[in-house]
Amino acid sequence: MPMKTIFFNLVMYAGFTFAQDGFTFSPVLTSAHLDVGRTLIIDAPIVNISDDTLYAAVLRTENTLPVGWSSALCLGGTCFPSDWDSVMTTDDFYQLPILPGEERAFSLDVFANGAEAVDGTANISLHVMSLETPGDFVAVDFVVSSLSSPPLPDAGEDQSVNEGVIVYLDGSFSDDPDGDNLIFLWESSQAIVFDDPASDAPTFMAPFVDEEMEILCILTVSDGIFSVSDTVSIFVENTISIHSSEVANKFRLGSPYPNPFNPSTTISYELPRESFVTIVITNIYGQEIWTTGGDVQPKGRYSIQWTGRNDLGEMMGSGVYFCIIQFDAMTESRKLVLVK
Repeated sequence: MPMKTIFFNLVMYAGFTFAQDGFTFSPVLTSAHLDVGRTLIIDAPIVNISDDTLYAAVLRTENTLPVGWSSALCLGGTCFPSDWDSVMTTDDFYQLPILPGEERAFSLDVFANGAEAVDGTANISLHVMSLETPGDFVAVDFVVSSLSSPPLPDAGEDQSVNEGVIVYLDGSFSDDPDGDNLIFLWESSQAIVFDDPASDAPTFMAPFVDEEMEILCILTVSDGIFSVSDTVSIFVENTISIHSSEVANKFRLGSPYPNPFNPSTTISYELPRESFVTIVITNIYGQEIWTTGGDVQPKGRYSIQWTGRNDLGEMMGSGVYFCIIQFDAMTESRKLVLVK
């Protein structure tokens, strides 16, 4: 039997696990793109999760291929002729049964080699089973296409912004070679709230930071077959650190973040000098809900967090509230929106 040879392969999906009593079958992908003239190797190990020896079988039930294509089943490092539709962990296939806890290598190899290979889509189905219970099997369908190319994500250029400003992301330059409509999804390495994570160009408010922070924004685009990601770095700079040689000369109350919020929001403020500070949360009728401070604070930068509860620890309902900060004889306020 010829030994398995590894060729070029392009993997676009990962993480499929199919289970049956006694074993698992885990292909690294079920949909992929294959350039004509190449070979795609889809690894799918079989793991014996039972306490008994496993006599496993893999049966190819569909093998619809474009002209010039072929597929082969490879078990335990041995690839069998492309016209063999079944392989087993038996002596007939030069295999030992799979011991409890053992993982046995298996792969589906798809070839689009030679001048006769044309563009198209291969549809291949496998049934994986134990020979003791052949009626109980897992069925896996594979789609390998040379007509659909993966999209090209573009999360935009890295940015440096000040804290508290609106950050504009732009993934609109993402493209699909086949002209397919793209689905967008933005995620972040930090607790960032996007106004519309499914948009190609969402926004978010840069958080207030004690020192420069790097926020990784991850854009994943999908054409319905392939999902590919790109990242952009947003560097949020601390306003004070930018002007570290300057002393603040006025009181500054930042915008609450996040806002709207659930369950908590953070309010930052700066004192230009030692001052008596009181912070009050009120409802729309001016009734005090929650208070803190009421003491003298040195000049500097501060932040407080409101968790949406009153002074008794009771959770407040959805609605509009106000954060009022009294600094010496000065008063400033910010609107808060609690949502549930």
